[in-house]
Amino acid sequence: MPVILTDRNLKAAMEGRRLRDVGPPDAGPPPKVTVQRDDALARILKMVPGEAAVAYTAALAIDPTSKYLPIAAFVLCAVLVPILVRRDGSKQIPPVSPEVGQYGFQMLAFATWAFSIGNPIAGLGVDIPRWIPALLTIFVPVFGGLLVGRPQPAAPT
Repeated sequence: MPVILTDRNLKAAMEGRRLRDVGPPDAGPPPKVTVQRDDALARILKMVPGEAAVAYTAALAIDPTSKYLPIAAFVLCAVLVPILVRRDGSKQIPPVSPEVGQYGFQMLAFATWAFSIGNPIAGLGVDIPRWIPALLTIFVPVFGGLLVGRPQPAAPT
């Protein structure tokens, strides 16, 4: 679940940083660094929080007949999602700060995924029609990838 690099957070991460010289002093200028941009499909797929999904399914496997375990696992893993997004941003080279919308869309993507594999709030007697998570599974990643990765207008000079 890497942090999505956009024009805004990449520029902020690169400001004030310079490349280290590679090799001996007479080696010439350092090599030019190019940033490979993700295509739209890669950006959409990266919105799925993998670590939170693994933790959630592992918690559900502990006791499949429990009434309140799915609710507790859902809440704990939903809290884990922004922590994982922030951690993944700090692991980038150079470190980037995820956009606010990225936190929201990854949490929404996790919730959509959790409800699509099984209703975690069924223990409370709340029934969610199956078509709602099915539609959200399609539209949340698509709109999330489009909104978070949207190009930003140029800054006024």
